[in-house]
Amino acid sequence: MSLFTNWLESLSYDLEAADHCLRKTSPFSSCTACIDNCPEQAIQGEKGTLTIDHNRCNGCGRCITLCPVQALMGESPRRQTLNGMLIFDDGPLPTINELFYLYKRGIRSVYVKTEGEALTELKRIIEEVNSPLVKMGKEPISIASELVMTTPERKVSRRDFFTNVTSSSKKLALSTAAPAKWRFNQEQFKVTEMFEGWSLYSVEINSSCTLCETCFKLCPSNVFTLKDSQLEIHSDKCSGCMLCVDVCMDKGILMNQEVKEAQPVIMNVEHNTCKRCHSSFTSRKKEENCPICKKRANLNFLF
Repeated sequence: MSLFTNWLESLSYDLEAADHCLRKTSPFSSCTACIDNCPEQAIQGEKGTLTIDHNRCNGCGRCITLCPVQALMGESPRRQTLNGMLIFDDGPLPTINELFYLYKRGIRSVYVKTEGEALTELKRIIEEVNSPLVKMGKEPISIASELVMTTPERKVSRRDFFTNVTSSSKKLALSTAAPAKWRFNQEQFKVTEMFEGWSLYSVEINSSCTLCETCFKLCPSNVFTLKDSQLEIHSDKCSGCMLCVDVCMDKGILMNQEVKEAQPVIMNVEHNTCKRCHSSFTSRKKEENCPICKKRANLNFLF
């Protein structure tokens, strides 16, 4: 096979879900973010699996921006921007994560070149993005009625606009000529790295929690840290994937969308040795028997 043929093949790729996809991590995962938002219905999933129909997938890249653990490997939608403005046409609608990322890159307004249902949905998405931005005391994203330069008094002429578009097209052509894997950018959409010092979710442990540590070990964002005689909960690391809630058999985890300044919650814990099975276990107070032995004892009592 020639080098030219190898190069041509490197330009395209099939969307793929990495092994750390939540549905692959645990059959209890309820994550359906990519499934629910694929406009072509190209992504399907049963418990413990995720399948992608490459005949249906049009490569829009929208799913890449909304995966809470960045497990879909590929390239996000290409966007046209101009002086802090996103110029949206009839491409895939931006997701909340993508708008957060664009905001971090300096986007403060959206100029919409489409109408109808797409415009209505885009306005709804922008409202959802602005809600946490306002709570953090940041400037919200606005919808621009016309193309303007950074300074309000200077508007963009048609000639200037198309000059910018031509320049961007050249950059696009150059980037498109790079191998596909070089263009993969799913890691850019980690919401936990968008706003330093802020949490977008709150994670709490209630009295039902037995500290079995299942969620601690499976959490892809390392929200929970158990060391010495303390458990630390870092909500600012939470991406909202819900895996901790899904895998907890005791309904001991509460997770909600809540914007607040980042501050770890620290809980004191006890290290015990079970009198029945002699295994080591952690609890919120001194206990004689581990949760498993307690459940067995309760079952024996019932029967």
